[in-house]
Amino acid sequence: MSTTRTIRDAMKVAKNLGFTYLWVDALCIIQDPNQSKAPKILCVIHQIYENSSLTIVAASITSADRSFLKVRAVPKRKTFKIPYRLSQDQFPIISIQEHEQYDDLKEPVNKRARTLQEQLLSPRLLIYASHTLQWQCSTTTCNLGDSYHAPNLSAIPRLPAIAQRSEFARKIRNEGSRSTFAETVHPFLQHWMRIVISYSNRSVTLESDKLTALAGLATVFSPLLGPNYFAGLWEKSFLQQLCWQPASDTAFFSRPTSALLVVSVR
Repeated sequence: MSTTRTIRDAMKVAKNLGFTYLWVDALCIIQDPNQSKAPKILCVIHQIYENSSLTIVAASITSADRSFLKVRAVPKRKTFKIPYRLSQDQFPIISIQEHEQYDDLKEPVNKRARTLQEQLLSPRLLIYASHTLQWQCSTTTCNLGDSYHAPNLSAIPRLPAIAQRSEFARKIRNEGSRSTFAETVHPFLQHWMRIVISYSNRSVTLESDKLTALAGLATVFSPLLGPNYFAGLWEKSFLQQLCWQPASDTAFFSRPTSALLVVSVR
């Protein structure tokens, strides 16, 4: 079996970083033509990403047969030279370059539903974006060379660390009061709803994967919002989650004709 350019690039990155093992979905997941085993695999694949050391994200490529280790073209931007007075006899010139806001939501990888939970569950990401090489973890995001980074306002924030989620879950179990839900669970519910909004705008190859591709994140949130989970909605604040409206008058997404309902409880 010949490997694609993307996989060869990933192997090169893993080797240079000193990793011994590399997980590749296309090679490690059983490709079942009848899709009989796919739902079972999709329900547990979140454990692979959540327990990984690092996830390589080829964000800027549209096909697995393309290389992400390539020289990026420098965008053409206007430069303005502005003289200013530093002292009585010093008049240096400062150069200001036109800046264009980077929108990570336009990257090809962020248009696919399957990649959302992989990126959110992974503790660390090495992202080969269209404009730079980027590092993400639970506490920070930085670009190569510490260049300027302005996150998209609609971007989903990283998931809280496992230890923090465990502490919140313990607090809910011990106290179990409505005030605890309002103070502790509500921020997580807002986080979940932002995930659903982003996920709903992404595409899936198979309609039956619509719910299973989100099941890993539901498992993570179940100690906080569960236990009862119904196709993307939690029983707690059920009415609030039903109050939605289309994002636009032109973009419509069809309802899956058949899908597997996954109830994730820890």
